[in-house]
Amino acid sequence: MIVSDSGPIIAFSRVGRLDILKRLFGYVIIPDAVYEEFVVMGKGRPGEPEVRQSEWIQHRSVRNRERIDRFSQSLHEGERDAISLARELAKRRCSSTNGEAGAQRQTWELR
Repeated sequence: MIVSDSGPIIAFSRVGRLDILKRLFGYVIIPDAVYEEFVVMGKGRPGEPEVRQSEWIQHRSVRNRERIDRFSQSLHEGERDAISLARELAKRRCSSTNGEAGAQRQTWELR
């Protein structure tokens, strides 16, 4: 399993290879903010049908909203939520993927 923001899903969808994420990780967990970004605001955009219909892409709520406030405001809501959700699920040996170097740096700074 892996926690993702929208970046990797959009990138793999654009080249028609979203299946790579499924083969590598089994399933992808996205925070509710990313789900909203795809399904509500992103209707018809790359990745939207897969996020809405795929059983292997699941969305979950971030439980600790206070932790999100510690992130830099330069990160988008989906990035902050993905990092926080990955940390919450870390007990299950979950990895976080993120296309933004700044978001990756934020992950390490919170350890």
